Amino acid sequence: MGVADSFLEVAKLKFFYDQAPERMKSVGTAYWTTSSFILSSVVDVTKKNGHKGWILDNLNDSCRF
Repeated sequence: MGVADSFLEVAKLKFFYDQAPERMKSVGTAYWTTSSFILSSVVDVTKKNGHKGWILDNLNDSCRF
């Protein structure tokens, strides 16, 4: 699943990049990479000190407070 997901993400990024207007291509690519960085940062910060964290691998567990 991980390998398939990585191929899908690359294809999705290429598709959106090809379909974006000329003036929006760099903004779209920057948003794509920034959003994954922000998500990774939130996961790392909220898992400190033995806490469960805000964003888990299982979406059902992430929604429970």
